[in-house]
Amino acid sequence: MNLLANPSFEEGYYHWKNIPELAVPNKWDFWCAEQNTPRVERQDDPWLRPETVIWDKPHAPAEEAALFWLDGTYILKIFKGWGPTWAKLSQTVNLPAGRYVFTAPVYSDAVADYSKEGKKILAPDPISQEVRLTAGDADTGWIAPKFGQYTHHQLAFDAPGAEGVTVAVEVRGRWGLRNNGFFLDALSLDPAGSAPTPTPPVQPSPKSHGPAPEPSGPPAWETLDDQQRWEVVRELARRAGLVS
Repeated sequence: MNLLANPSFEEGYYHWKNIPELAVPNKWDFWCAEQNTPRVERQDDPWLRPETVIWDKPHAPAEEAALFWLDGTYILKIFKGWGPTWAKLSQTVNLPAGRYVFTAPVYSDAVADYSKEGKKILAPDPISQEVRLTAGDADTGWIAPKFGQYTHHQLAFDAPGAEGVTVAVEVRGRWGLRNNGFFLDALSLDPAGSAPTPTPPVQPSPKSHGPAPEPSGPPAWETLDDQQRWEVVRELARRAGLVS
């Protein structure tokens, strides 16, 4: 039993603060970081306001329709090219006392660049994009998802029953990737025991670059910057036992 209003964004939208570039699903609230919002660790440039659209499936290319839509006709797309971005979607729900599970499927489209063939090169650093769920005082902390796929993030929490509980999903990309993109669809809030099975997330390691992928061929290698190439070389050296 889904207790959210407009969970799959089928019931229209409005422009947050009358900003044309920020379309937000009806019955949901929104927030985003501005240039004066404090930066996070290893962030180079100030936050930039994202763009958001309620995207309808009939106008999407067939290959993208198969990737991004989980339920119904509409999804929420949050994105920003060449800039760090951070956004939050929230809703306050009156709940009887009890235990609940908030589920937010998020597709993390962390695109560092494109190959000469037009294929996406995903960001090599696992904390290039992160997702966090909150519900009242409960908090998942920032989670580094797998890129290029949906992750069904979940948060279990106890509702006191005396007042409304605000559930929220936050997405952020701390660096100016070619595209910081996030797709959201089919959110749910269920009594414990009836929630969908989550996709296991990858936990972030903020003080580590993490393993970098081996270059897939000359086109991909040519499009990497110096930092990304250094990460690739270091990982290959680690695998060869030359460094710890």
